[in-house]
Amino acid sequence: MIQIAADGAPIAAHVSWTLYPGGDEIAYLRADPVLIGPFGAIHLRFSSAEGATKQETSQLVYLDTTRPFFGGTRPWFICPIESGSEPCGRRVGILYLPPNASHFGCRACWDLTYASCRASHRYDRMFEELARLKPGATAASMRDFLQGAPRWT
Repeated sequence: MIQIAADGAPIAAHVSWTLYPGGDEIAYLRADPVLIGPFGAIHLRFSSAEGATKQETSQLVYLDTTRPFFGGTRPWFICPIESGSEPCGRRVGILYLPPNASHFGCRACWDLTYASCRASHRYDRMFEELARLKPGATAASMRDFLQGAPRWT
């Protein structure tokens, strides 16, 4: 599912970041299409600068497509992160590069969650600790007790 220009060449993309217009490049991302496999791949080249050190990384990401019921095709990335000796292989719409990471991967591989999910569970550990102090209590019962929920006995 690689876009082809009118002259038959695959279309590449390049994005760069500077601190101010016309300033030195502090990071870049280049995506070059690669015509391999049934749906192709994207060769990602990216860099970031920390102080005077510039780190450059390269990664190959395979593509896949599905056919939705309403017609057309939907492109997907295949997550390239390896856990152990096997690649993740999840079909995802977005790949992430968390801070201090060296490769793109899916939400599951990077254990990423939404802010609302983290906010709703921010006191779970406290309730678990309180439940350990009271014999027979559970984290849920301590949460209900402290939040004023009706107690059924």
